[in-house]
Amino acid sequence: MILQHLTPEDERPDEVVWVPTTSEKFSLSSAFQERLPLDDILGVIGGGGVLRDSNGRVLVAYSAFLEVNTSLCAEALALLTGLRLCFQKSYAQVHVQSDSTVVVGILQRRFQCPWHIRREVRQIWQLATDLGQFFHCFGEANKVVDILANIGLLHPHDHVRVYEQPYSLPQLARREARMDKLGFPSIRTIKGPS
Repeated sequence: MILQHLTPEDERPDEVVWVPTTSEKFSLSSAFQERLPLDDILGVIGGGGVLRDSNGRVLVAYSAFLEVNTSLCAEALALLTGLRLCFQKSYAQVHVQSDSTVVVGILQRRFQCPWHIRREVRQIWQLATDLGQFFHCFGEANKVVDILANIGLLHPHDHVRVYEQPYSLPQLARREARMDKLGFPSIRTIKGPS
């Protein structure tokens, strides 16, 4: 077996852009962030998400402190938190985006669901009955939710913070949402020969 050693010269940039959904649909993006511990205690995990209309306008967003111990569970719980919020706000026809190909595959029933997230996955399926509404998007096109997930790490006493208006978003998230709406690309590094 020959292992190929990749050098920085083997990395190439690629542009990625957040793409709004078709008209009449809403786009929910979610993600999680983990802060690794300095000792043997479990790391801290935050989640976040944003719901936008087909023009890219932010309708509602959230950041959450997640009390879970795996990244897969955190990704599913961050998404479930967003779908619950959509349900509470009466938003239907939601196009769900995640930067986790594994979670998207599980939700599309292409991958086996691990036992430790079955409860969350069943609840997601109850709220979102159309399996064709789950899509993968690259993390670099999901910067708004990464910012919100990082903020979720910082408020363990407020488990979920909801941002009802675009102006109530943290400044950095508001700026990234504006950049997405205008179609500005982000750079993604692809490893491997060109």
